[in-house]
Amino acid sequence: MVFSSIIFIFGYLPVVLAGSFLLRKKIQAWNIFLFFMSLCFYAYGEPDYIVLLLFIIIFNWGSGLVLHKFLRYRKLLLFITVLSDVLILFFVKYYSWIIQGIYHKFGLELPLQGSEIRLPIGISFFTFQAISYVVDVYYGNVKPQKAFEKIGLYVSLFPQLIAGPIVRYTDIEKQMENRVVSVADLSDGLERFFMGLSKKVLLADNMAVIADKAFLMCKSNSLGMLFAWLGAFAYTFQIYFDFSGYSDMAIGLGRMLGFTFPENFKDPYRATSIKDFWRKWHISLSSWFRDYVYIPLGGNRKGRVRTYINLLIVWTLTGLWHGANLSYLIWGGSYAVCILIENFCHMEGRTRSPLYRVLTPLYRGMTFFIVMLLWVVFRAENISQAMLYIRTMFEPGQVGESLPQTILYLSEYKIEFVICVFLSFVKLPQKVTATAAYHTGKVLILWMFFLMSISYLVKGSYSPFIYFNF
Repeated sequence: MVFSSIIFIFGYLPVVLAGSFLLRKKIQAWNIFLFFMSLCFYAYGEPDYIVLLLFIIIFNWGSGLVLHKFLRYRKLLLFITVLSDVLILFFVKYYSWIIQGIYHKFGLELPLQGSEIRLPIGISFFTFQAISYVVDVYYGNVKPQKAFEKIGLYVSLFPQLIAGPIVRYTDIEKQMENRVVSVADLSDGLERFFMGLSKKVLLADNMAVIADKAFLMCKSNSLGMLFAWLGAFAYTFQIYFDFSGYSDMAIGLGRMLGFTFPENFKDPYRATSIKDFWRKWHISLSSWFRDYVYIPLGGNRKGRVRTYINLLIVWTLTGLWHGANLSYLIWGGSYAVCILIENFCHMEGRTRSPLYRVLTPLYRGMTFFIVMLLWVVFRAENISQAMLYIRTMFEPGQVGESLPQTILYLSEYKIEFVICVFLSFVKLPQKVTATAAYHTGKVLILWMFFLMSISYLVKGSYSPFIYFNF
């Protein structure tokens, strides 16, 4: 089940909201109800892996209690717990990749049975949340939770279960104890949900048509220069509005249920450096790796060389987190190199200079250009296809061949492109966004976009979120 589906919007969600309204004064019953409905949400799309989700919940809930009780063996118990979680994640994500690599290396024929393991949707997200809970218990940041339904709800809460944002237990601990949903919460939550749904259905899905076409043509070696650029732009917008759209919907749904989730995107394509980009893109994942990997490794406190090594480790793990493909490792490693160069050039210290302010548009353009090229690597099926695609982007000899097709797709999707550019790069001043006229206009536009999105969903095909793959 996905948020951008008729069954979710007009079936599942009304049941959840109605049940939440009836149980709003009985917090324990409300938590149990949401836990049960979250399991139903996951089981609808992943009936084969609901047992795995329950195992991770029970295992980490029990580990938290044991860590608190057996103080003498806390470090060993933490190591066993985290290692077990990581091994489960490693097995389901990388087993097939490794087996296929081994058989290919030795020229063996891959057996039909047991060679493929289908990746459970959202396993990276809920496993990371479970790990963060146990680690926070170990360091004394939170007390171990005795009530199983609360840990179960924390890990499985359906708005953020399968694609984030990655929520810390500290973020919602108090909200599971006591929460109130006001009319303002419902209104703001609906607006945020409508915004996310519109991003996904009206923008991301339409950009996907161009991006998929471009990468398919690259695969058949028929891609021209102009359409290669159009496809790169389209995928850059697709992945942003797909994932930020999901995050908006998750945050909105959480708000309607009395939960406040952290923001996951803050105008990332307006970033002035690669480091700045990752402060604004998938913030919950970046902060997770910072707090649970980078800082425990020593961060930047143990000298320049150790800092560089720590950065390389973090970005290698970030690439691996996205999946079993060499292109993800290259993608993550490339970001590590970019950040190392920025550190070496002391880019952060130059932001205060008057010259920097003058050159801000140039820095933004350079950052966006690098990010777009790396999205090509991210999207490609393998490194060979990525290199071919990027090479095509800089081969002017094929301009004429792709011009008619580029004009055709631009004319068909010109409105979507204009909206994508506006939402990605334009930031309205506060004196405009604070006015009543702006708010009224925003609400009317969101309702209009919601109705348009529903019409698309009624007549459209199934379109899962990109980050379901991770």
